[in-house]
Amino acid sequence: MAGKKDSDKAKAKGKGKPAKGAKGGDGISIAGHPRVRAQVRRAKGWGALAGFCLVAYASISGGVDTFDVGLRALMGGVAGYVVVWATAVPVARAYVLAEARAARQRAAEAGD
Repeated sequence: MAGKKDSDKAKAKGKGKPAKGAKGGDGISIAGHPRVRAQVRRAKGWGALAGFCLVAYASISGGVDTFDVGLRALMGGVAGYVVVWATAVPVARAYVLAEARAARQRAAEAGD
């Protein structure tokens, strides 16, 4: 009976089949494309850094206390990360799909 409960728990957690966007999957995904995945990760990092620095500079210029500058800068970094992530993913998706279309077209032309 204990074996059945363990297998039910594994099924409930989704174990036994690859996660959506995993490298082993058959579909096209951003996570499965090494260049695009790295570009999105890099963009998120730069967005967080830019948000942090921009908010910190604005807070210091406004004469805010040191603790509040740090707190606001951290919130600005999180906001920059989320904004860049929300814009980078659709751009990356379009890039991956365009690359897939081009590869399909090259394969069709080579097959003729």
